[in-house]
Amino acid sequence: MKILYSILFLSISLSGLSQTIEEKNKELSGRVKEINETKANGNYALALTKTEKLISEGNEFAELYLLKAQCLMEGKKLLTHNENLYEITSNTLNKAIELAPTYNLPYGRRGLLNLINRRFDLAIEDYTKFISYSTDSTLLFNGYTDRGTAKMYSRDFQGAIKDYEKAITINPNDISIYSNLGAIYIDFGEPEKAMNILSKGLVIYPESTDLLNNLGFLNIKQENFTDAKSYFDQVIEVNENDYLALGNRGFCLIKLKKMKMARADLDKSISLNPDNSYVYMYNAHYYLENANVNEACENLQKANALGFSETYGEEVNQMINLNCK
Repeated sequence: MKILYSILFLSISLSGLSQTIEEKNKELSGRVKEINETKANGNYALALTKTEKLISEGNEFAELYLLKAQCLMEGKKLLTHNENLYEITSNTLNKAIELAPTYNLPYGRRGLLNLINRRFDLAIEDYTKFISYSTDSTLLFNGYTDRGTAKMYSRDFQGAIKDYEKAITINPNDISIYSNLGAIYIDFGEPEKAMNILSKGLVIYPESTDLLNNLGFLNIKQENFTDAKSYFDQVIEVNENDYLALGNRGFCLIKLKKMKMARADLDKSISLNPDNSYVYMYNAHYYLENANVNEACENLQKANALGFSETYGEEVNQMINLNCK
């Protein structure tokens, strides 16, 4: 599995954004600052309780509903689906947008919510709104890269590339340009361009595990499994708990017929992140190599239950059609 650099809207806080709140009174502004500090320390439940109390007291500000949405999402970064959380958070962000229709940040957060929950077309619409209401160069850079990511997952590779090319004109040195654009070129079937952009990035960021992981994934796509494994070895040397590199290396070891080592990597990858759909596709390859079709098909179904086909294309469905009668 390739890696996309962390979606940048995850780190946006309300500091400096509460002009309307500050205009009301300093006491309310101080409570918002306290909530932000609580959230920054990872205590999302307490931050949520405090935010809801402010709202219940009749403070109807878009910033507060945005803050509530951030608390509800609990800093989640992975593409994992939760329908109940999606509905609650979506309604919260809809209220923020209702209160301030031209306020850019709720659109960005709702775009992230849709991206996490695999509603890629809705994410694209939200990021487009975010871009249209933004003027700050950093926020515009984030908007184009995040929209490009959503377009990649919706299989609009040309649109994704255009967004990243736009982002490059804003900030040509950000690591996400190299990591994500490389990943997009891999999916678009442009291995030479992928190798070029990833290698350029590695010159600038020689210790980037994201770039190393994507270079390894590119070699998987080209069936250079020994070379691919060497990249994942480097990632795991830096971080022995990198679940993506472990899953990818496990697949390489399957192809290199080192089944015991493959099993160890796949098991560790799953233990670190049981919601990663890609590793169950790799698991299916392991079981097919061991002539255990039933286990393979169960893992393919698990991959799809976690959104593989919605996110990554038809590989799992093709394996199901071929092996699971």
